[in-house]
Amino acid sequence: MRTRMLKTCLAVLATIMLVTGTLTSGRAQEGFKYFILKGGPVYQDAWTGTAGIDFVTRYHNSFELSFNYYRHKTDYENYLLGLFYKPAISRNKNVTLKFRIGSHVGTDNSDFMLSALGGLEFLQSISGRIDLALSGTGGYYFNGHNGWRIAGEVGLRFSF
Repeated sequence: MRTRMLKTCLAVLATIMLVTGTLTSGRAQEGFKYFILKGGPVYQDAWTGTAGIDFVTRYHNSFELSFNYYRHKTDYENYLLGLFYKPAISRNKNVTLKFRIGSHVGTDNSDFMLSALGGLEFLQSISGRIDLALSGTGGYYFNGHNGWRIAGEVGLRFSF
């Protein structure tokens, strides 16, 4: 069951990348699209991982479309699709601070889940094409185990 769900998630991610042009063209010098990979702990006794695409709009604001995997120590799992709006709070040459406002929708293999989330994202440029991404997100998951969740994630953001 787990391998079937992983194959489905990878197929969805590949479809998103193909539709947005990730696999068909590279425009790293424009810097308006980013691929994000991050993961980290969730309060209490859980871990999460995220893979997604960040679309930058005017004034360094952005939209994020992502796939999120959540696992609690009791072998409880979620597979979630997320959409976030991220307005910029502060920006200088190499650092950006953004709000994260959005939602996850998905399943834990028995119930439909929906969430309302908010948080912060800190981005530090490592090179012209790679950013270090630190994000903290908290919110409530309806129909989910551990309804209130607070997650901290660390990862990389690659321009394409």
